[in-house]
Amino acid sequence: MSSRQLITFTLVALTLLLNGCASNVNLAKNLSEQASVSPEEGILVARVINTTGYRLPFNQLFFDPKDVNASKEIKTILAYSENKPIGDSTLFAVSLPPGEYSLSTIRSIIFRGEGYYTRGMPVAPEFGVFDVKAGAVTDLGTIIYYAKPSDGMYKDIAIRLPDSAKGEVLTEYFPKYATTQNNILTWQADERDEQRFAQYASAAQNPISYSSEIMAPDGSLYFLGKLGVLLRYSPDDGFETLAVDTDLQLNAFAQNDNGVRVVGGYESALFLQTDDADWQPLTLPKNATVQHISFYQENQFDVVYNTEEHVFVARYDVEDASMSTVLNTFRYLDGWEYSTDEVNPKAKPPKARNIKSVWITDAEGQKRLNISGYTKGQWNYFDSTDEKTFRFNEDSWEMSSASNDQEMTSVLNAGAVQLGIKEAGFWSWTGNPSYFIRPARTADWQEVSTSIYACGEGQVKRANNMCSDGEKNVKAKRDSFSFISRPWFWDETNGLAIVNFSSYDFWTSQTSSEKKIILTSDAGLTWEYSELTLPEAYCSGIVGDVKDRILLTCNGATSDFYESTDKAVTWQHIRQQQDF
Repeated sequence: MSSRQLITFTLVALTLLLNGCASNVNLAKNLSEQASVSPEEGILVARVINTTGYRLPFNQLFFDPKDVNASKEIKTILAYSENKPIGDSTLFAVSLPPGEYSLSTIRSIIFRGEGYYTRGMPVAPEFGVFDVKAGAVTDLGTIIYYAKPSDGMYKDIAIRLPDSAKGEVLTEYFPKYATTQNNILTWQADERDEQRFAQYASAAQNPISYSSEIMAPDGSLYFLGKLGVLLRYSPDDGFETLAVDTDLQLNAFAQNDNGVRVVGGYESALFLQTDDADWQPLTLPKNATVQHISFYQENQFDVVYNTEEHVFVARYDVEDASMSTVLNTFRYLDGWEYSTDEVNPKAKPPKARNIKSVWITDAEGQKRLNISGYTKGQWNYFDSTDEKTFRFNEDSWEMSSASNDQEMTSVLNAGAVQLGIKEAGFWSWTGNPSYFIRPARTADWQEVSTSIYACGEGQVKRANNMCSDGEKNVKAKRDSFSFISRPWFWDETNGLAIVNFSSYDFWTSQTSSEKKIILTSDAGLTWEYSELTLPEAYCSGIVGDVKDRILLTCNGATSDFYESTDKAVTWQHIRQQQDF
C-alpha cells in the first residue's frame, strides 16, 4: 500500500468512526490511470463546487442504494476524492456496483494532526436518483453546495445544474474512461429541471463569497465571485451583475480606459468583452488557472496562468485575441526561460514540484511575481509549500530572483492613505499580518497599533498611557485586538477600524470575543473606543479602494452590501441578498 493510499484509508476509517456507521458503509474504489475497473461494476464521476467562504474542499459523497433500509446487506457507499481540488471544485471518479442510487450526504472532512475540520449537509430525496450499470459510465455533472442566509442562520442547499451532466467532467478529467455521449448515463429525468435552473440562477446572482475585488480605471469596483459571476459597483449606478459562460470561480480581471474587459479563472476560463458585446471565450491550455490579468498599453493585455507544472505569461491583442504570444515560461526544474539570473553550476538541482498558486504583489511601485509549489505527488491541504519571488520587467516579463528585502510585503489602499502590510513570519504568535502607515511620502513607515489604553470611570487619561483620578496616577488598562478587515481613513490621520477583542478564561477554558468599531486621530498610533455600530454583526469587510465613503461587504456571510457617507454613524443597505 502506497503512503497516499495509507493516508486515504486512515482518513476514511476515522470518518466512519466519527459517523458511528463503520459497519453500514462501504468504501467506493477510486479510479486512476493505473487502476482497472471490474466488468461487473460501473463508473461514476461528479464535480462538487463550494460557493461558500469555507475554504476546505468537500471531499466526500455518500450514496444510498435503492431500499438501503430494507436489509443489513444493502449499505451506503462512501466516495472519497483523492484528487487535488481545482479552486473550489472537487472531482470524484469511483467504481460502483450496478443499481439505482441517490445522493444522501455531501461532506468535507480534513484531518490535521490530532484534530479535524468537518462540514456537511444531508441531501433530500427529491434531489434525484440515478442508475449505475456494469461496464457503463454515469456522469452526475456539477453539484453546487450553497449556504443560503436566512434570519441569521444558514440553510444548506445542494443544487444540480440541469445541463451539466453531459459527460463534461468525464471527458475533461477522466478521458481514459470516456465513451460516446450516447453511452453516458446521468440523473433520471423528472419534472424538477425548471425549479433547479431557477435555484441555480438565484444562487449565482447572490454570491456569498468573493475571490477578489479590483478597481477599474473608470472608478468602478468589480467583485469576482463563484459560478462565473462578477458584481460591478459604482456610487452613481449601484450594483450590476455580469456573468460569463462558466460555472467556476473567477480569479483575475482587468479593464482598460476604453472599457474593454478581460476576466479569467479556473479550468481554462478566459473571456474578453469589447463595446459591451457578448463575452468572447479565449483559448488556453487544458486545465489552466488564470491568476493575473493586466493591460499592456491600450490594445494588448497580459495573462499569467499556470498548469500543474508550468507558469506562463502570454500577451494577447484586443483586435485579434484568437492567438497569443508566450513571453515567458517557468518550471521548478528549469526556472524561467527568460531570466537575468546567472546559473550557478555548484548549486543543488531544484526538486520537482507542482504549482500550487501564483500571485503578484505591489509594494511602493515594485511589482513582484510569487510562486508557491508543493512536492510532486504529495499534495496536502495543510502542507507547507516552497515559495519563490521574482522581479519582472513589465514590458518583456523577463524575470530575476528577488530576495525578501522589501520593507513591506504589499501596499494596499485604505481610503485616503496607503497601508503597508507585512505578512506574519514563522515565529508570529498570532499569525496575523502587521499594518503600517506612512503619513507623508517622505516619512518612515509607522506600525499601526493593535492595543487600546483605556481609563476607568472618573479617571482622566494623561500622557504615556497613564490615568489620573485627581489624586494619583495609575497605568491605563491595555486591551489588545485584531483587525477584522484593513482599517479605513478619511484623511491622513483620522480613521476607523473594525476589530475583534477576545479573551480567554484560564479556569473555565472559555474564549469570548466582541466586535467593535474603534477610532484613531493619529494615523493608528493610538485608538479610542466608540459608540459606532455595524449594520449587521456579520458584515465587517471594509473595501479599502473606496475613498469618499465606507463600503462594507458581508463577504463570506451574505451577498449584502452597506455604505456610510458619515463615517459609520448611519448605514444604507445598498445591495440585499435575495430570498429564494
